[in-house]
Amino acid sequence: MSINGCAPWLAHGKQDQTTLPSPRCLSSPHWCQKWDDGGTPCSDPSDFSPAGARSSYLAKVVCEIGPADKADWGQVEIEVNGGKRGTSSVSFTYRDPMPEEVMPNRGPKAGGTLITISGLFLNAGSKEDVQVTIGGVNCSVEHFGENITCRTGEYRVDKVPSDPLDVVMKYGKRTTKSIPASFRFVENPTVQDHQPKASFVCGGRNIVVTGTRFDVIQTAIMKVQGRDWSSSEFAHEKNATVIQFQSPTVNGSADQHLKTVIKLDNWEKELKPFFYHPDPSFNNLQNKIITANSMIIVTGRGFSKAMTAKEAQAFVGDVQYVVSLLQDDKLFLVTPSSPPRAHSTQVDVKIKFGKGVWVVGSMEFEDKNYSLYMIIRIILLVTLVTITISVYCATRAQLF
Repeated sequence: MSINGCAPWLAHGKQDQTTLPSPRCLSSPHWCQKWDDGGTPCSDPSDFSPAGARSSYLAKVVCEIGPADKADWGQVEIEVNGGKRGTSSVSFTYRDPMPEEVMPNRGPKAGGTLITISGLFLNAGSKEDVQVTIGGVNCSVEHFGENITCRTGEYRVDKVPSDPLDVVMKYGKRTTKSIPASFRFVENPTVQDHQPKASFVCGGRNIVVTGTRFDVIQTAIMKVQGRDWSSSEFAHEKNATVIQFQSPTVNGSADQHLKTVIKLDNWEKELKPFFYHPDPSFNNLQNKIITANSMIIVTGRGFSKAMTAKEAQAFVGDVQYVVSLLQDDKLFLVTPSSPPRAHSTQVDVKIKFGKGVWVVGSMEFEDKNYSLYMIIRIILLVTLVTITISVYCATRAQLF
């Protein structure tokens, strides 16, 4: 291919200055000195041997385009030593970014708020060109496109809430755009209490955290940390004063040093006290037959260390039973109004504590009403057969 095969990686840039990252040259081989960040110009192929230790293949050219007096567009042209030139196959456009709005317009002092900047031509240049600051605080760019998202750093000034601060976007070396008075840092949230204060290692217990200023938080996580592992759960419900989590699952046993924290964006708080207990153990069921009005008693140990009757769930077959009483070594299950849809059939009995599920045995469901119904049907059938035989015999006797 000829050197005219060069194509720029970007099709547009800023009017007053831009960096055009690496037009990719698809030309015939040109060998050049290994360059530093400044980019040593390519030399004539005869100067270096392809096998030489001092040479490398020219895969791309990095150039910085100067300012333009007005919005303009055109092809990019490059020139290498020896006077050879190449022209891009696509056009390059100068256009200035025009940021207009920031959402959300506030976030906690600790940082971690993901903000979205919207406007026109924000994707001029490249992600590496763009720097965003809020009142001097860096906002790390995470997404570069028609909208730009960045995550706020920590605001180290003592005064909060801050005054409305400018969001400043710097493109390359010369272009600076801002949205005046568009973001404020506010006080970090506070945690006042959490209930309950314990969980089994299987996790999944509902933990309710109360406090203030949770409404400015975007991401709430509960995390348990061991020596070389951690386990996390995102909040499943949140408002300004309450956040609810499921307790994370512990990797291994409860007999290790554990630290339980909640992370609200960048702000972190340890939950004290919070205990993890070994999972409960269950004995196999003794009574293997149940009826529509039977109470089931499940035995074992460790039930009450991190569970209540209101939280526990029990299932017999496809029907959920009510846990009426929970003691440390006993569970009392009350038959619901709709018994399992089975007749003289083995059904599993399952207990659910958070994420932990245990099959504690199987039972045979006996519907006494169903049995009575079957007995009546059999009696009626026998009676009908007897009457039929009697009538037949009487008819035969009359014939003879």
